[in-house]
Amino acid sequence: MVRKVVLAVFLLLLAAAAAWLGLSHAQSGREKEVRTVYDLFEKAFLAGDLDAMRGLVVSERRAEMEGEEAEMLLGLVAELRPSDVQVRSCMVEGEKAVLTLQGRGKLEDVPVCGEVTLFREEGAWRVGKEHWTAQRLGGP
Repeated sequence: MVRKVVLAVFLLLLAAAAAWLGLSHAQSGREKEVRTVYDLFEKAFLAGDLDAMRGLVVSERRAEMEGEEAEMLLGLVAELRPSDVQVRSCMVEGEKAVLTLQGRGKLEDVPVCGEVTLFREEGAWRVGKEHWTAQRLGGP
């Protein structure tokens, strides 16, 4: 009797571990997709490739990248946007993903933290909002 109970508990734990590993693998696959899209967006941004960027952003942002001023605005944003951007973490929840970023400020050489939100739109991950904040050490 004890042997059957031990065997049942073992099988239950084995099934739970297999399910957890399956979810973990699926999550890591989604995180990889999100990171890949952001990497492509970052490369397009650094190259000043508006056409490539339009294909990687949500429809709201795509509209902002149209018109005669789009290239000028891209140049301005490039001057202000942090350098040496690295992804520190990735959280995927349903149709939304949040990347935590770190870089260096260009106007002031200080560490900056950023956050970019991606959404599933038209069956693909697309870059939404991006926000940056300077990290000031030792003072207000």
